[in-house]
Amino acid sequence: MALEAIVAHPPDLLVLSGPSGEYRTVVADNLTHPALAAVMRQRATLVVPWRHWLCGTPYIADAIEALVAARRRLASGKPPA
Repeated sequence: MALEAIVAHPPDLLVLSGPSGEYRTVVADNLTHPALAAVMRQRATLVVPWRHWLCGTPYIADAIEALVAARRRLASGKPPA
């Protein structure tokens, strides 16, 4: 998703697949951008490791459980754990 779109319309929950230093791509540089850092200070974030997003692995269930738990916490007014 474009950084500009995230900054203009911050989501209730920002889901990341790891820390900013984990990726070495031009697009990953957005993870260290000051505008995104400001959004991350104001909005809930959740890290779901990239291996949990791979199709056909048992980890996908972990990703679903983490997202469901984050959704429930947000609905109750609490930040994701």
